[in-house]
Amino acid sequence: MSGRHTRGMSFLGDQPLVVTREDGVATLWLNRPEKRNAVDYAMWLELARLATELGADPDVRVLVVRGVGKHFCAGGDISGLGDLPFEEYTRANELADRALADFPKPSIAFIQGSCIGGGAEIAIACDLRLADASARFGITPARLGIIYPGFAVARAVQLIGESATKHLLFTAEIVDADRALRVGLIDELLATEVAEARLAELVRVMSRERSLLTQMASKEMVDSVLAHGHVTDEVQARWAAALATSPDAAEGIAAFTERRAPDFRWAPPVDWAAHSDRRADLPAEPTPIEITAPVLGVDGCAAGWVGALLAPGLPRPQLYAADTIASLVETVMESWPLAVVAIDRPAGLADDDARAAKDLEVEAWVRTRPPAHVLNVHAETCFARMAGEPIAASKKTPEGIDARMAQLARHGIARPSVLSDSGFAADDVLEACAAAWTAARFANGDARSLPDAPETFSDGIPAAIWA
Repeated sequence: MSGRHTRGMSFLGDQPLVVTREDGVATLWLNRPEKRNAVDYAMWLELARLATELGADPDVRVLVVRGVGKHFCAGGDISGLGDLPFEEYTRANELADRALADFPKPSIAFIQGSCIGGGAEIAIACDLRLADASARFGITPARLGIIYPGFAVARAVQLIGESATKHLLFTAEIVDADRALRVGLIDELLATEVAEARLAELVRVMSRERSLLTQMASKEMVDSVLAHGHVTDEVQARWAAALATSPDAAEGIAAFTERRAPDFRWAPPVDWAAHSDRRADLPAEPTPIEITAPVLGVDGCAAGWVGALLAPGLPRPQLYAADTIASLVETVMESWPLAVVAIDRPAGLADDDARAAKDLEVEAWVRTRPPAHVLNVHAETCFARMAGEPIAASKKTPEGIDARMAQLARHGIARPSVLSDSGFAADDVLEACAAAWTAARFANGDARSLPDAPETFSDGIPAAIWA
């Protein structure tokens, strides 16, 4: 694909991360050209998910990471950092970093323009880095008075050594591609007019003419040396066993003798990545939910109702507010045909009369409900199921809200923005998100994730009403 065609890339749409595939090569596009492809919190989480998913895909032989437009990545988008705990941003960043570094097959960062901060981190996490003459590099936390993540510093030191890493970190200077090549930050420096052709040829050779057995074994052995100072006996034994049953060695020798291109056929078993030496000490992460149909979680509060809509393609929950539950759902359904509406039981109201009024409102709406499943859920139980254990922090404290935000994010629900001047508190938004999480689990057929809801509301409305 020529450089002039990568400047706009309008066919990729407006999602900030997009994957395209061609002949065993997956290209992961950073698609925020108006922000020079800066990566925000939700993008780090999505980058981790996509890298993990592509690594497990047997049809993917090579991963290319690149930016849309004139730049690779100008770094982390810090504009929203004030909205969430810094440790949560760092956690999302680390998940993406590890997912890229642990990608079990060859990965290539193709760099044009800015490759700064988080962009340099993404590039360094890949196996190889190709850059054209426009590329510029920097690691710039010293400009902001923050600290570059320790895992990213370690990876930079492993790649370019302590002195070059210190220079970038101490000065926060932007260096050109010539210097990046000299210190080993990039593997090839290409003239702009031939860079695309070189990338295409390299991925063609790696994906079609080279043994995936050799590539994956080599990658894991190099990683073992970095982690332990040598290739461990376990890694050597596992790849020796794979070699013994692989057809690639015989095919490679025959192709060499017959002066023809080899037809390598070896592919890793489905569970091969689970044996990786580098993955052994990583904590297990919850599986993010996949939104297969639009669902709405609803929570009542003193001012009315708030709803969190989850739907395919939405980068974060869409929040709505209304005085009545009927008007809330009708507003949402103007744009989305809902599959499930999950209603958090209004047990949090201190006033008995107000609670009864909410119950009656729900009952009245249910009797004329739209064509959607209706679930009665309990937000606290939703969070407990989501975390695997009860969450002790009180939802009324900032710490409690932050803890629940973190749990939502780790299950694929991007941090919602609380409605400004709406009268709805953060905990109401969170409970609506938790109800939406349960609705999405139900829509996906995962009945085991449904919480143990009470049998009825106080006025006898069934806990689950099937449409």
